[in-house]
Amino acid sequence: MLIRQFEEARRPRYREMARRAERAARGSRDFARMSHTSAWRIATGKGLPGSVEQLRAFLVACKVPRTAFGLWIEAWERVQAQEHQDRQARRRERRTEAVSAEEAKALMRAAGLSPRDPYPGWNRPWAAHCTNCRAFSRFRLSEVAKGRGCPVCASPRPPGAGRVTGPGVE
Repeated sequence: MLIRQFEEARRPRYREMARRAERAARGSRDFARMSHTSAWRIATGKGLPGSVEQLRAFLVACKVPRTAFGLWIEAWERVQAQEHQDRQARRRERRTEAVSAEEAKALMRAAGLSPRDPYPGWNRPWAAHCTNCRAFSRFRLSEVAKGRGCPVCASPRPPGAGRVTGPGVE
C-alpha cells in the first residue's frame, strides 16, 4: 500500500521526499527525519517504516492528506503486532527443536551417521562418520532431521531407516 502511495505521488525523487519529510519534522515531534535511502527502501517495498514518526514522514513526502494518517497508523500497528507474533513463534519453534543428547544421537544413528563429538546443539555442526561410506564430515542435526544425509555418498537416509553396522560404528 505504501508503494501505491508512492506511485500516486508520481514517484517523487527520494531526495525530494527526504526534503519534504525534513520540512515536516521541523518543530514537530510527530515526524521523523527520513533519509533518501529510507525513502527508497520503503517506496520499493524493501522495508517498512521503523516508527510511526517515520511512517508520517513518508506519508507527508508522498503528499497523503493528514486526515488519512490515522488509518495508516492503525494499519502499520497491526503489521508490527503481527511481525512481533511471528518473531515469538519462531523463538518458540527454536526452543521446541531442543532435544536431549540421547535423542540427538538416536536421530543421527537412524540417519546412518555415527557422531564423534558431544552433541553441540540443534543448528551447530556436529562431527560424524557416515556408516555407509565411512566419510567423515560435519552435520547439523536440524538438517539431518529433514532427511539430509552424507554429502559424499549422497545417500540421504530418513530418520528411522535401518542402521548400517560395521567396524567402529557405535
